[in-house]
Amino acid sequence: MSIRTENIEVNFDLILKKDLGENEEICPKCGGAGLQVSDNPFGLTSDKDKYTEMLPHKKQTITGCSHCYNGVQHKCTHCNELLGRKGWCDCTGYKNMQSEKQHLKALEKWNKAIKTSVEEHLKEDCTYMLYLDNYGQFFESIDDVIEFLQDEIEQGDIEISNIPNMRLFKTNQMSLSFDAQSIIESATEELHENAYENTMEHVEELQVFLNTFAEKIKKSTLTYFPNWEESIVISPNDLK
Repeated sequence: MSIRTENIEVNFDLILKKDLGENEEICPKCGGAGLQVSDNPFGLTSDKDKYTEMLPHKKQTITGCSHCYNGVQHKCTHCNELLGRKGWCDCTGYKNMQSEKQHLKALEKWNKAIKTSVEEHLKEDCTYMLYLDNYGQFFESIDDVIEFLQDEIEQGDIEISNIPNMRLFKTNQMSLSFDAQSIIESATEELHENAYENTMEHVEELQVFLNTFAEKIKKSTLTYFPNWEESIVISPNDLK
């Protein structure tokens, strides 16, 4: 198969209007056109140089610019670098801003949560783990939390004055469970029209078996999630 090359001249006699925001700039890659030339390379089995240049041929087309949206790039409000198509920046100022936003969100959840003291918590019949939001860690008991914080103080990572800022949440638990009806529906979907009804006659028997199996593996599948609605307030006195 022979290849011939034809050059296509494309002229855009246009003037594009761009209404730019405060932190927007014309894309330096496409000059604001929002377009770029894509090579769409390809090769042939008959190419003599196919082992040195795998895709020597082109079928160029005009596509959207891969460096911007609509010919416009945003600037980072902290370092003024153009972001291309990214919605974030790697500069210190941007990272600090994101950290502050995350901190404010964490405080908002904390302020909305119902508060319990450590003393009140110890009176409960606690069967759940605790989640220390500041560290993103789960603990089996309040004693483990206090021991951890004491170690942090001894190592100099935090001070006793930081303790009131600790955000300790209760947790909800979930383990694997099965619904017999859903399983039957899925299993009989491709079978004959009466397969579902015939199998549903034994749904209670199947559910009993599934419940027994779920209980057997409950310990190995038990998972805890932070309960953002209930929290425990730790005071410096709780560490003494």
